[in-house]
Amino acid sequence: MGALQADLQARGEETFDSGCFHSTAQTWLLSFTSAPVFGRASLRWRRHTRGDAVTGLPPGTLLLVRHAKAAGQAPEAPLTPDGQLGAQALATGLADLGITRIVSSPWARAVATAQPLAGALGLDIHTDPRLTERVLTGRPVGWWRGALRLSFQVPVLRFPGGESGRRAGVRAHAALAEARDPGGVCVVVTHGNLLALALGLGFAEWATLRNPDVWVCSPGTPPRRLSP
Repeated sequence: MGALQADLQARGEETFDSGCFHSTAQTWLLSFTSAPVFGRASLRWRRHTRGDAVTGLPPGTLLLVRHAKAAGQAPEAPLTPDGQLGAQALATGLADLGITRIVSSPWARAVATAQPLAGALGLDIHTDPRLTERVLTGRPVGWWRGALRLSFQVPVLRFPGGESGRRAGVRAHAALAEARDPGGVCVVVTHGNLLALALGLGFAEWATLRNPDVWVCSPGTPPRRLSP
Protein backbone atom coordinates (compact mmCIF):
# COMPACT_ATOMS: atom_id res chain seq x y z
CA MET A 1 0.00 0.00 0.00
CA GLY A 2 2.90 2.35 0.57
CA ALA A 3 3.94 2.27 -3.09
CA LEU A 4 0.33 2.83 -4.18
CA GLN A 5 -0.06 5.77 -1.85
CA ALA A 6 3.18 7.38 -3.03
CA ASP A 7 2.24 6.93 -6.68
CA LEU A 8 -1.26 8.34 -6.29
CA GLN A 9 -0.06 11.29 -4.27
CA ALA A 10 2.64 12.01 -6.83
CA ARG A 11 -0.03 12.18 -9.54
CA GLY A 12 -2.52 14.10 -7.40
CA GLU A 13 -3.00 17.80 -6.88
CA GLU A 14 -2.00 19.96 -3.96
CA THR A 15 -3.34 19.20 -0.52
CA PHE A 16 -5.93 21.37 1.15
CA ASP A 17 -6.07 22.82 4.60
CA SER A 18 -8.89 22.81 7.09
CA GLY A 19 -10.68 25.79 5.56
CA CYS A 20 -11.33 27.32 8.96
CA PHE A 21 -10.58 30.76 10.25
CA HIS A 22 -8.68 32.63 12.93
CA SER A 23 -9.99 33.06 16.44
CA THR A 24 -9.81 35.39 19.42
CA ALA A 25 -8.42 34.23 22.78
CA GLN A 26 -11.50 32.31 23.83
CA THR A 27 -12.56 28.69 23.82
CA TRP A 28 -16.16 27.52 23.78
CA LEU A 29 -16.89 24.06 25.08
CA LEU A 30 -20.08 22.13 24.51
CA SER A 31 -20.98 18.76 26.04
CA PHE A 32 -23.46 16.35 24.47
CA THR A 33 -25.01 13.23 25.94
CA SER A 34 -27.33 11.21 23.72
CA ALA A 35 -28.53 8.93 26.52
CA PRO A 36 -31.85 10.05 28.02
CA VAL A 37 -31.56 12.15 31.15
CA PHE A 38 -34.88 12.65 32.94
CA GLY A 39 -36.55 11.32 29.79
CA ARG A 40 -34.71 13.43 27.21
CA ALA A 41 -31.32 13.91 25.65
CA SER A 42 -29.27 16.53 27.39
CA LEU A 43 -26.80 19.07 26.15
CA ARG A 44 -24.68 20.87 28.70
CA TRP A 45 -22.51 23.75 27.64
CA ARG A 46 -20.13 26.05 29.34
CA ARG A 47 -17.57 28.55 28.20
CA HIS A 48 -13.94 28.84 29.12
CA THR A 49 -12.27 32.20 28.67
CA ARG A 50 -8.77 33.61 28.82
CA GLY A 51 -8.42 37.24 29.75
CA ASP A 52 -11.43 39.55 29.48
CA ALA A 53 -14.98 38.32 29.83
CA VAL A 54 -16.51 36.94 26.65
CA THR A 55 -19.79 38.38 25.39
CA GLY A 56 -20.09 36.20 22.27
CA LEU A 57 -18.30 34.30 19.56
CA PRO A 58 -16.24 36.51 17.25
CA PRO A 59 -17.75 37.54 13.92
CA GLY A 60 -16.87 35.15 11.14
CA THR A 61 -17.15 32.06 13.36
CA LEU A 62 -18.47 28.86 11.83
CA LEU A 63 -20.09 26.19 14.00
CA LEU A 64 -19.71 22.99 11.99
CA VAL A 65 -22.30 20.39 13.00
CA ARG A 66 -22.58 16.73 12.18
CA HIS A 67 -26.26 15.76 12.03
CA ALA A 68 -28.03 13.93 14.84
CA LYS A 69 -28.66 10.17 14.78
CA ALA A 70 -30.51 9.01 11.66
CA ALA A 71 -32.40 5.92 10.58
CA GLY A 72 -30.14 5.26 7.60
CA GLN A 73 -27.70 6.63 5.05
CA ALA A 74 -30.08 7.46 2.18
CA PRO A 75 -30.70 11.16 1.47
CA GLU A 76 -34.29 10.85 2.69
CA ALA A 77 -33.45 8.96 5.92
CA PRO A 78 -35.13 10.69 8.91
CA LEU A 79 -33.79 11.18 12.39
CA THR A 80 -34.40 8.44 14.92
CA PRO A 81 -36.31 9.32 18.11
CA ASP A 82 -32.95 9.72 19.87
CA GLY A 83 -31.81 11.89 16.97
CA GLN A 84 -34.86 14.14 17.35
CA LEU A 85 -34.02 14.59 21.03
CA GLY A 86 -30.42 15.31 20.09
CA ALA A 87 -31.52 18.00 17.64
CA GLN A 88 -33.69 19.62 20.31
CA ALA A 89 -30.80 19.52 22.77
CA LEU A 90 -28.50 21.03 20.15
CA ALA A 91 -30.88 23.94 19.75
CA THR A 92 -30.92 24.52 23.49
CA GLY A 93 -27.14 24.49 23.71
CA LEU A 94 -26.45 26.77 20.76
CA ALA A 95 -29.33 29.24 21.07
CA ASP A 96 -27.41 31.88 23.05
CA LEU A 97 -24.23 31.94 20.94
CA GLY A 98 -25.21 34.83 18.69
CA ILE A 99 -26.03 32.73 15.63
CA THR A 100 -27.05 34.81 12.62
CA ARG A 101 -27.23 32.24 9.83
CA ILE A 102 -27.92 28.52 9.34
CA VAL A 103 -26.77 26.56 6.30
CA SER A 104 -27.43 22.85 5.86
CA SER A 105 -26.99 19.92 3.57
CA PRO A 106 -30.36 19.41 1.83
CA TRP A 107 -30.52 15.77 2.98
CA ALA A 108 -33.37 15.09 5.38
CA ARG A 109 -31.32 14.19 8.45
CA ALA A 110 -29.25 17.38 8.24
CA VAL A 111 -32.26 19.67 7.74
CA ALA A 112 -34.11 17.96 10.59
CA THR A 113 -31.10 18.54 12.85
CA ALA A 114 -31.15 22.25 12.01
CA GLN A 115 -34.91 22.78 12.33
CA PRO A 116 -35.25 23.09 16.13
CA LEU A 117 -32.43 25.64 16.23
CA ALA A 118 -33.87 27.58 13.30
CA GLY A 119 -37.28 27.61 14.96
CA ALA A 120 -35.89 28.81 18.28
CA LEU A 121 -33.97 31.66 16.63
CA GLY A 122 -36.48 32.58 13.94
CA LEU A 123 -33.93 31.94 11.19
CA ASP A 124 -34.35 30.36 7.77
CA ILE A 125 -32.38 27.25 6.82
CA HIS A 126 -30.36 27.78 3.65
CA THR A 127 -29.46 24.52 1.91
CA ASP A 128 -26.32 23.91 -0.13
CA PRO A 129 -25.87 20.68 -2.13
CA ARG A 130 -22.11 20.99 -1.71
CA LEU A 131 -22.64 19.97 1.94
CA THR A 132 -24.13 16.54 1.13
CA GLU A 133 -22.23 13.48 2.26
CA ARG A 134 -19.40 12.11 0.19
CA VAL A 135 -20.27 8.97 -1.76
CA LEU A 136 -17.40 6.54 -1.25
CA THR A 137 -18.44 3.96 -3.86
CA GLY A 138 -21.24 3.63 -6.38
CA ARG A 139 -22.64 0.50 -4.73
CA PRO A 140 -22.69 -0.94 -1.20
CA VAL A 141 -19.62 -3.00 -0.35
CA GLY A 142 -18.75 -5.05 2.71
CA TRP A 143 -15.24 -3.61 2.90
CA TRP A 144 -16.29 0.03 3.00
CA ARG A 145 -14.50 0.77 6.27
CA GLY A 146 -11.15 -0.37 4.89
CA ALA A 147 -11.82 1.56 1.69
CA LEU A 148 -12.63 4.67 3.69
CA ARG A 149 -9.43 4.34 5.71
CA LEU A 150 -7.39 4.10 2.49
CA SER A 151 -9.17 7.10 1.01
CA PHE A 152 -8.12 9.21 4.00
CA GLN A 153 -4.52 8.12 3.44
CA VAL A 154 -4.69 8.79 -0.32
CA PRO A 155 -6.96 11.82 -0.87
CA VAL A 156 -6.93 11.52 -4.68
CA LEU A 157 -8.12 7.90 -4.61
CA ARG A 158 -11.56 7.45 -6.16
CA PHE A 159 -13.47 4.18 -6.20
CA PRO A 160 -15.85 3.37 -9.10
CA GLY A 161 -18.97 5.47 -8.85
CA GLY A 162 -17.59 7.39 -5.88
CA GLU A 163 -15.91 10.70 -5.11
CA SER A 164 -12.31 11.21 -4.02
CA GLY A 165 -11.63 12.72 -0.63
CA ARG A 166 -9.82 15.59 -2.26
CA ARG A 167 -12.74 16.54 -4.50
CA ALA A 168 -15.19 16.26 -1.61
CA GLY A 169 -12.94 18.45 0.55
CA VAL A 170 -12.70 21.09 -2.16
CA ARG A 171 -16.48 21.42 -2.47
CA ALA A 172 -16.85 21.47 1.31
CA HIS A 173 -14.37 24.33 1.64
CA ALA A 174 -16.11 26.27 -1.11
CA ALA A 175 -19.43 25.86 0.68
CA LEU A 176 -17.96 26.96 4.02
CA ALA A 177 -16.34 30.03 2.49
CA GLU A 178 -19.70 31.08 1.05
CA ALA A 179 -21.64 30.24 4.22
CA ARG A 180 -19.42 32.31 6.51
CA ASP A 181 -21.03 35.49 7.84
CA PRO A 182 -18.29 38.13 8.32
CA GLY A 183 -20.55 40.00 10.74
CA GLY A 184 -21.96 37.07 12.68
CA VAL A 185 -21.93 33.37 13.51
CA CYS A 186 -23.04 30.72 11.03
CA VAL A 187 -24.10 27.16 11.86
CA VAL A 188 -23.33 24.65 9.09
CA VAL A 189 -24.99 21.23 9.34
CA THR A 190 -23.39 18.47 7.31
CA HIS A 191 -22.30 14.81 7.47
CA GLY A 192 -19.51 12.87 9.14
CA ASN A 193 -17.16 12.08 6.25
CA LEU A 194 -17.49 15.53 4.72
CA LEU A 195 -17.01 17.20 8.10
CA ALA A 196 -13.83 15.22 8.70
CA LEU A 197 -12.47 16.16 5.27
CA ALA A 198 -13.33 19.84 5.76
CA LEU A 199 -11.50 19.87 9.09
CA GLY A 200 -8.49 17.94 7.81
CA LEU A 201 -9.10 15.03 10.20
CA GLY A 202 -7.78 11.52 9.64
CA PHE A 203 -9.61 8.20 9.68
CA ALA A 204 -9.06 7.69 13.41
CA GLU A 205 -10.52 11.12 14.21
CA TRP A 206 -13.47 10.51 11.88
CA ALA A 207 -14.22 7.31 13.79
CA THR A 208 -14.66 9.30 17.03
CA LEU A 209 -17.24 11.74 15.65
CA ARG A 210 -20.59 11.75 17.42
CA ASN A 211 -24.18 12.40 16.35
CA PRO A 212 -24.51 15.30 16.74
CA ASP A 213 -21.02 16.74 16.93
CA VAL A 214 -19.97 20.39 16.87
CA TRP A 215 -16.70 22.06 15.92
CA VAL A 216 -15.84 25.75 16.21
CA CYS A 217 -13.90 27.52 13.46
CA SER A 218 -13.25 31.08 14.65
CA PRO A 219 -10.93 33.78 13.31
CA GLY A 220 -7.53 33.20 14.92
CA THR A 221 -7.16 29.55 16.02
CA PRO A 222 -7.39 26.07 14.49
CA PRO A 223 -10.79 24.34 14.61
CA ARG A 224 -11.79 23.06 18.04
CA ARG A 225 -14.16 20.27 18.89
CA LEU A 226 -16.75 21.22 21.44
CA SER A 227 -16.23 18.49 23.98
CA PRO A 228 -17.01 17.66 27.63
